[in-house]
Amino acid sequence: MRRLLIIARREYLSYVATVGFWISLGMVPLFMSAGFIMQAVMQRAAPERAYSVIADDPRVTDALEAVLAERRSEETEAALTALAAARGGPDAAEAVSEALSDGATPQEAARAAGLDAAIVEEAQAAVRRNYRRVPAPSQSEADIRPYLTGERPVPGWEGRGPLHAAIFVRRGDSGRYEVDYWSANLTNTGLRSAAVQAAARVMREDALIAAGIDPDRVEQATRARPVVRDLSPEKEEGAEEVTLADRLPFIVGIGAGFVLWTVIFSVVNMLLTSTIEEKSNKILEVLLSSARLPEILAGKLAGVAGVSLTLLAVWGAAGVAVLTLIAASSPDAAGPALDILGALVRPELIVPFLFYFVCGYLIYGAIFLAVGSLCETMQEAQTLMSPMILILMAPIILMGSSIGNLDSPLISGAAWFPLFTPFLMMARLPQDPPMYQVIGTSVLMLATLAFMIWAGSRVFRAGALGQARPGSLMKALRQKV
Repeated sequence: MRRLLIIARREYLSYVATVGFWISLGMVPLFMSAGFIMQAVMQRAAPERAYSVIADDPRVTDALEAVLAERRSEETEAALTALAAARGGPDAAEAVSEALSDGATPQEAARAAGLDAAIVEEAQAAVRRNYRRVPAPSQSEADIRPYLTGERPVPGWEGRGPLHAAIFVRRGDSGRYEVDYWSANLTNTGLRSAAVQAAARVMREDALIAAGIDPDRVEQATRARPVVRDLSPEKEEGAEEVTLADRLPFIVGIGAGFVLWTVIFSVVNMLLTSTIEEKSNKILEVLLSSARLPEILAGKLAGVAGVSLTLLAVWGAAGVAVLTLIAASSPDAAGPALDILGALVRPELIVPFLFYFVCGYLIYGAIFLAVGSLCETMQEAQTLMSPMILILMAPIILMGSSIGNLDSPLISGAAWFPLFTPFLMMARLPQDPPMYQVIGTSVLMLATLAFMIWAGSRVFRAGALGQARPGSLMKALRQKV
């Protein structure tokens, strides 16, 4: 036992005692936060683009301006709802959303939620105008090219970039509009889709008028929206309405599945690289001469497990601290922050998370240790690890592609595969899967864990002593421990 603890301590300190470990520990949440911040900054910093419309019918130009205004209005309403949730909690956000659905102005929606009208100005400031119409510098497609490529400055737009797009709209022989969208920017398609929508809107209005139907009445009927409430039969009578606090366990469960995958994938790679380095430097042979194989295996697994628990502890403590500070700093944000905090620290989340972490880590740890013992270099390991990486990527792909449908037969069936079980079942637990699935997948996973430890120990010993190579796995399994 003493030698096991010494090996575990050595493995643990070889990572935790380095400055690089703590830098990388802090860089992960930093880069995640930076990603969200950069996305918002890039959206705010996107340049305003100039466009011109050359149309036979001026109604198309007006319709395009209306479409762009409606899109900005939708973005403003989304920003207003998000601000309402941050300031007044889920109830305020729901009140704003319902008021907007009923046709209220943003100011009226803010008052309906009991919020200061200044929040509307904040929402409007958060939404940037992306496009601005300028007079067409030319009515000819051939003559307008230099303005699109930047060879000529756009009148009234000098120094602010080239003409982003020129939209030519004319009615064809069939009576349908033909839209020629000219732009040197091949990736930004927002204005193009708006132009198509505007032309289609005018065509639809003409068709309705020709049929003797008032387009305004049709528009009013199209905008009609029902009042929708989400209710749960599992809640007490009189409080059946579903709130953000009710949805949080499902969100947190999926997030826990992703975190579990990230941590396990990170730390088992540590086992692989350290084992290859120790074998190439003959350190494994020294360890085998001074300690028994089970002690070496258990020590290495325990040491790196301590590293992963350190990662989880630091990230968890940082998350709890941030949520606590948010709750203490603003009474408006206290409700949502405390709801999230409560969802994170529930025993029914933490206990399964630790169970699936231990099982998943030991299964993959045994595999990666065995692979590392067979290889002298990382190049050799990559040959064996390629199929393993594909297997490890599968559950994250399944979770990402079926976030709203985790109870589907595909996900339920995939959860029975022991190498997928820790991640998929962690994500599915908040949806209360049948108990036979929880017990059955757990038993199968534990049986697989026992087999992986048994097989991994034999491969590890044979590989560490040079009695097996990557192409002789069956020979390694026949070796005695």
